[in-house]
This record gives sequence, structure tokens and C-alpha cells, in this order.
Amino acid sequence: MKKKIKSSKLSEYLKEKIEEFIATGVFTPGMKLDELDLAEKFGVSRTPIREALIQLASAGLVEIRPRRGAIVTPIDPKRLYEMFEVMAELEALCARLAARRITEEELKYLIQKHQECKVKEVMENPDVYYYKNEDFHLALYKASHNDFLIEMTT
Repeated sequence: MKKKIKSSKLSEYLKEKIEEFIATGVFTPGMKLDELDLAEKFGVSRTPIREALIQLASAGLVEIRPRRGAIVTPIDPKRLYEMFEVMAELEALCARLAARRITEEELKYLIQKHQECKVKEVMENPDVYYYKNEDFHLALYKASHNDFLIEMTT
């Protein structure tokens, strides 16, 4: 997977790829995430891998344990419920702010992203739906015009 990526976005790209592997079950709860193995897999040095793991740890997807490395966070049902509960409130706040601040161009884009989620082929393919739905939510977050809230929800 050797791919040239701007260094300023490298750790963000790696965070998204590792997050995708966690979400799709490639990396399972409790699995050790070895920096050297990940660096080799992605064809990068350990530094951007470490930065990506730190970002994932702040999101609660990875636990970084001193002298033992990182593991995929095991999530029990209570924790999962709490995460969804908080995200629902943050998304409601995004929607309230977006309703007041959205531009015409952003509204058209948001409607387009929502329509893309409703296409039969998309709805029948969970992987495609995941990304289309993510695009819709990101458009909603950006329409809030609140940078701190956008950081908290992405």
C-alpha cells in the first residue's frame, strides 16, 4: 500500500484507515496494534503511525498502554450506548446551528448527500452506505460553522 501522501495529512489519512479497519472488523477489540507492523503495512515511518494512534486514543477507539503498545479498545454495550448518546446530542447541536447558519450552497450539497444515501444500490451495500452517510453527516457538521464542534464530531 505504498502511496505518496502530503506529510501534513499523513497522520489524518492513517487515522482514517485504521479507524476503517476497526469499524469493519479487520482490527478486532483487544487486538494489539504494533507500530512497526502498521508502519510496514502502510509504507511509512513510525511517527505518523504514533500520531494516528494518539488521535484514535483520544476518540476512545484505541488504548495506548505504557511499554505494551496500543490495542483496539474493547467496547462493552454500556460504553457503546454512552458514545451514541453523546454523539446524538452533538449532532442535534450541529443541526440546530446549521439550521440558522447554513448557506444556500451548503443546503444544496447537504440535500444532495442525503439523496445519495437513499439510492437503492447504496442502501443495499453497507460499506457504500457507511461512506455516503459519513459524507452527509460531515456536510451537516460543516454547515454548523462551529470549528470546535466540527472537531468534536469528526
